[in-house]
Parts: sequence; C-alpha cells; structure tokens
Amino acid sequence: MQIADLAEGYLIKTANPILTAAGYVLLAMAVIGFSDNFVVVIARHGGLWQFHAMRAAMGLGVVLALAAVWRMSLTPLNMRAVALRSMLVAASMFCYFGALGFLPVSQVAAGLFTSPIFVVLISVMLFGVRIGLWRISAVILGFGGSLIMLAPWQSGFELTVLLPVLGGALYAMGAVTTHHLCANERTMTLQAGFFIALLIGSGSVALIVTFIAPGDGFLSRPWGPVNATFLWLTVLQAVTALTGVGLITLAYQTAESSYVAVFEYSLLIFAGLFSYLIWQDPIEPREVLGMVLIVVAGAILALRSGDVTV
Repeated sequence: MQIADLAEGYLIKTANPILTAAGYVLLAMAVIGFSDNFVVVIARHGGLWQFHAMRAAMGLGVVLALAAVWRMSLTPLNMRAVALRSMLVAASMFCYFGALGFLPVSQVAAGLFTSPIFVVLISVMLFGVRIGLWRISAVILGFGGSLIMLAPWQSGFELTVLLPVLGGALYAMGAVTTHHLCANERTMTLQAGFFIALLIGSGSVALIVTFIAPGDGFLSRPWGPVNATFLWLTVLQAVTALTGVGLITLAYQTAESSYVAVFEYSLLIFAGLFSYLIWQDPIEPREVLGMVLIVVAGAILALRSGDVTV
C-alpha cells in the first residue's frame, strides 16, 4: 500500500493545497518545457499521428505495468467522466503538438495558455465558482504576459496560431472536468484513460492519412519506418508525458481549477529558457516582460491563496 500511495504522487505536500498544486504544476511545466523543444526535430523525421500513437502506446504500457506490479485497479469510479476528460485532453494535445511542427515552441505555448481564461469562464458559468478581484487580476496578468509573448501585432503573426488556442479551450474543459468530475479517481486511472484516448484518436487518423490522404507535411505524413532519432525522441516524449500529465492531474485534483490553471503559464518561461539553452534562440526584451507578468500572476495567487474568494 505504501508503494501504491507513492505512485499516486504525494511527493509534494504543504498545509496549503494551492501551494501543493503549484509545486506539481511547476515541476510538470519544467519537464514538458524541456521535451517540447524537440518536437520540431521529430517533425523532420516522421508524422504527427504516428508519433502520437507510438508515444501513447509506450505511456500506456508503462501505466499498465506499474498497475500490475502495485496490484492497483485502473477501473474508473465514473467511466463517462473519465472518458470525457480523456477525449478533451487528448484533443488538446493533438492541436498543441500539431502546431509545434511548424511554429516556435514559445508561440505555441502562448497560444495554448489562453486556457486559464477559459477555465475561469467555465468554472464561473457552469459550476458557480466565485472569482474574486485578486484571482481575476492574476488571470489578466498571466494572459497579458502570454499575449505579449505571442505578439499578434507583429507582421509575422500567422492564423495558424489559432490551432493552439483551440487546444487551450479544449485543455481548459479537460482541466475543469478533472477537478469537478474526476477528483476522486486514481491519478494512474486518469493517465491510462488519457493514453487510451490518444492512441485511439491518433491511430484512427494515422490510418486515414496513410491509406486515403497521404502527404509530406507533419500533419499528413503517412505511417512508415522510423529512424533512431525519431524513436528515442518519442521515448523521451512518452516519459515526460507520463510524468507531466501525472503531476498536472494531481494538481487539478488537489486544488480548484481556476487557481491551478494560472501556474501553467510557467510553461512559457521554461519553454523559452530551454529554447535558449538548447538551440541558442534569443530571448527578446518583450518576452522577458511577458515572463515577468506571468511570474507576478503566480505570485499573487500563491500569496493570496489563504483567502476563500481570492
């Protein structure tokens, strides 16, 4: 039982559930921000749908193996809620990784992390969550930082950035579903559901692009042989997805969705820093300003989290 409890992820714990959730999210964003910088390399060697299918199969295999070792049941308490949550999060990842094939990681992350706005709107409209001035301010600051990094006013802005924004809306729906409908599910159960949805969705589209509408781009490349670079980077993505998704799931099970979502803006910071460290991509003063606003947004929530309606 002790090993199973450890597997559920209670490696960070404070008296304040929001700080606990923030710790989970920051770790997850650091891991994901590192690995997502290599998707552009994956795009040169294979197709999006083959990548997703292989990554999902690897992740699901690890989850099933761990569940067997720890004798842990993966049967959902609420099958419909877990299925809905799995489909929403998987769909958001299709949008996100699809955009990473042809847009800079910092720009894609900025588009995706319009999601806290959607989280707040959904939480208020559908679940009656009370949103106070400080939380509204934090969301606006975080979104402003994201917008500054996205820079839609620049001449090089492309409409394709709306793809990760769509992913942000889907991700927000999945996040709210996690907190309100799946809070009592095992983290491993939710991970298994996510990988199953990812495998079914990507496998189905892979069949279509392979036998009906093959192309040369990342989104339309058919299934085919893979080289060592594609394989090891896909393994890296499977490991980081297993770690990151697990930590994020724990965060949304620990604290209210509209609090947790703001801390996910930190992905923009980690993605930009790792992009600089790995590829020597310069960080512009505008992006530094965006990062500062995102950090301030997270600090507001952390410092004011003792209030009932922040």
